[in-house]
Amino acid sequence: MHRKFDDLFKVIEVDLSVVKGSVGEVAKELDIDRSDKLVRFKQEISAEQMV
Repeated sequence: MHRKFDDLFKVIEVDLSVVKGSVGEVAKELDIDRSDKLVRFKQEISAEQMV
């Protein structure tokens, strides 16, 4: 099953990964199947903030 994450969830995930210092750890804790999704969320948020 494919999950869809809203923007607020993505922001919280990225902030949590910054606080914890580990994208992989946060992905595992929050049951996100791969840490690269969190990396992509981080890139999306950075791009949106630049606009």
